[in-house]
Amino acid sequence: MPRWSVRTIISYQKKHGHSTLFRRPGRPRIADLRDHRRIVREAKKNRYVSAAVRAAQVSKEIGRPVSSDVVRDRIHEAGLHGRLARK
Repeated sequence: MPRWSVRTIISYQKKHGHSTLFRRPGRPRIADLRDHRRIVREAKKNRYVSAAVRAAQVSKEIGRPVSSDVVRDRIHEAGLHGRLARK
């Protein structure tokens, strides 16, 4: 861990009395870790389903809109990539 990071944490702890991590800026993810695991688990069951179809299934299950790009990104993060059926 870099010295500057340690120094920042220690000075924050001295100033505020605790050293809990503060939130980072940026847009929060639409799906949480549980949803990500669900996406990957379903992708492993059937590798040939498109991201758009899988996004519709996930949206219905979690009750929030999830785009096919989110599904594709989560699948790629898990190391799974596109497959096509043999002709």
